[in-house]
Amino acid sequence: AANRQRKRQQGQKTKAGPIPARPPAQIADDMVACGMGWAPCCIRTYYGLSWLGRADVPAGGALKDHKPLLRVPAVAAAASAAVILVSCCGFLDTKGDRYNKYMECAERLTSDKSIELLHQGYQCCEKLPKELNDREAAKRFYLEKARALKPDAPEPCASIGLSYWEGGDYPHALASYEEAAKRSDKPFAYMVAETTMMRLCGKYDDALAMASKIEKLKAVDGAKASAYLRARVFYEEGKLKEAQSGFEKAIAMAEKSGYFLTPSPYTMVDAWFYMAQIKLKEGDTQGAYNDFKGYLSRMTNPEFQLWYTQKLLPRYGADQKGLYGTIEENWVRERQ
Repeated sequence: AANRQRKRQQGQKTKAGPIPARPPAQIADDMVACGMGWAPCCIRTYYGLSWLGRADVPAGGALKDHKPLLRVPAVAAAASAAVILVSCCGFLDTKGDRYNKYMECAERLTSDKSIELLHQGYQCCEKLPKELNDREAAKRFYLEKARALKPDAPEPCASIGLSYWEGGDYPHALASYEEAAKRSDKPFAYMVAETTMMRLCGKYDDALAMASKIEKLKAVDGAKASAYLRARVFYEEGKLKEAQSGFEKAIAMAEKSGYFLTPSPYTMVDAWFYMAQIKLKEGDTQGAYNDFKGYLSRMTNPEFQLWYTQKLLPRYGADQKGLYGTIEENWVRERQ
């Protein structure tokens, strides 16, 4: 170790040339700059490695090997390595890079803990304002910045719409999905979302008109989606006969082509649930039970399964009306 230290002080060359000696204080400054996203940080951090170890660097500049020269505390070395590997944000130097990063930062908001981390500017994300503690509002902070960078892209608008949807703000969600549809040459998925938001806003005529437009699209499941979406509207209007006819038509097509509304992330599995509800309201309890079993066999969402088995069954048991009513109000109605 003493021999290697002496050679380093004499300026022995590696494949990348001599390693300049730099004081630890300056290296620490570079680490801070790196965390703040300064573009030159990656270059400075490499030279900072001269105080932590020897880097054999090929012509391309990538680190190939790292042999320790100086004794440093293990915790400090690990922390420095973490900063080097994950906090070097200088690559965000183009509009496209920044756009992708803002979209990525919005996706990181999955829990209260993620909000805390983004308040600190985690993973090169711009620091989330301290006053933003609501997850959906926090998502929109990043999504709006992404939309400003690419105002013609439909994806930020659709993601903003989804954040409003999940927050129960259906009018704003509808406006966002309308903007997404205008910006897309393949608006099928956004039009499905628009129809759902119109239904949730009580704009039934608009929802039926949009469903008719969807049927005319050159999309794989345009006819199936239209039949299903119209049936959802009829059900909320209290037109149970029309709703039942629409659900039966949609299910017949789905049995051949699947329950996804392709091309979109949405499904129509809950058509079976609504068939059960309609039959229950008509007094056909056995028919309702059979259709509800059809719904359960196709509803594979783990969150729903956990809620159903651990919360609903112990509470309602054989009470079909209470069970179906709770599922409709707290799960099915607001989802797609």
